[in-house]
Amino acid sequence: PGCPLPPELLKAVGPLVVGLTEDPARLVQVRRNRLQLLDQAQDTDYTDLESVKAEVQSARRLFTEQGWPVIDVTRRSIEETATAVLQIYVETGHKLP
Repeated sequence: PGCPLPPELLKAVGPLVVGLTEDPARLVQVRRNRLQLLDQAQDTDYTDLESVKAEVQSARRLFTEQGWPVIDVTRRSIEETATAVLQIYVETGHKLP
């Protein structure tokens, strides 16, 4: 939040850009675990549920404005997410190498 995207990303033509989103409550849980492992303070906007909800909403709005496909990765494994990205890649007319 508060950091602009690189202009090259918004001007990109041809590559596939896929937005990844997650349930805000689950994302807070992941972030708290990450901060605990790093022995960092956990009471920040990074783990505040309302801030994270706004962050996820903002990301979804950006994905919609840009016309990027979105995958909810809340309960997906990395492999499932990769398969979904490849499926979108093929569905949008790209060819696998």
